[in-house]
Amino acid sequence: MACKVLGATLVLLGSYGLGLSFAGLGVRRAAELAGLIRGFTLWAGEAGLGSIPLPGICMEVGERIPGSAGELFLAAARKMEEGCMDSAQEIWSAAMAQVMPKSALRKEDWQMLSAFGRTLGFSQKEQQIAQAELTIQYLKEAYANQEEKNKKDIRMYRALGVLGGMMVLVVLF
Repeated sequence: MACKVLGATLVLLGSYGLGLSFAGLGVRRAAELAGLIRGFTLWAGEAGLGSIPLPGICMEVGERIPGSAGELFLAAARKMEEGCMDSAQEIWSAAMAQVMPKSALRKEDWQMLSAFGRTLGFSQKEQQIAQAELTIQYLKEAYANQEEKNKKDIRMYRALGVLGGMMVLVVLF
């Protein structure tokens, strides 16, 4: 009997933990979006001053932003300093490809970040800043939507985890 109770407890705890891990994906995305908003805001401010070259701006922003958002800017800065690619757009795309597997961002988020990268090095400073501001606007909307979604999803995934565990217990016992 004690083994059944222990097994049932472990099944419930495991299924609850699985529900929490699914809920955590939305929380991670919201945190990454917040980091990107801060990063692009800093980037636009530094670029507007015009006193630091592009690799320096990316390095400074990357060092000030935690998580995958900071990693994106740092990877771009390192690749720019290496000078192994032809254009800033290629460098930004390579940095995105390096960070993407570790990120919780969605495909549409990466598409918007890619659109920002297409302006790097090809357009004037004002156009790059305007594209950064457009990216910030998109990221703010995505962040607000994700926060609203998280409010609903966290409760739902926790409940689904517990209910799924109970269903497994009914089938097993």
